[in-house]
Amino acid sequence: VEGRVLEIEGSRDVVVPRGNLFRVELLANAGTGHAWRVEMPGVSPLEQVGEPVTRPVDRGVMGGRVQWQFTFRPVGSGSCDLVFNLVRPWESGVAPAKTATLHVTVQ
Repeated sequence: VEGRVLEIEGSRDVVVPRGNLFRVELLANAGTGHAWRVEMPGVSPLEQVGEPVTRPVDRGVMGGRVQWQFTFRPVGSGSCDLVFNLVRPWESGVAPAKTATLHVTVQ
């Protein structure tokens, strides 16, 4: 992926140039059943590129940490919030185990 790789915990502000891909990386424990999901506004200067990818961090450890990687392409000018929620996909009506927010401004 061209451009920047962003690791977020909690919330963060970032400015990205239009047209350059960037990747957001988040950690989760594989054995818990949790998965990161992203909420994007209906009108956004970003588009998600493909599906998120997971990579093991703790190799050889059953249920160890995995890194979730989301790739985005800035396609317009403006700003938006990307809200990442750590959830168990089969559960409904349950608050996320964790939430991270990335405020992105595209120039």
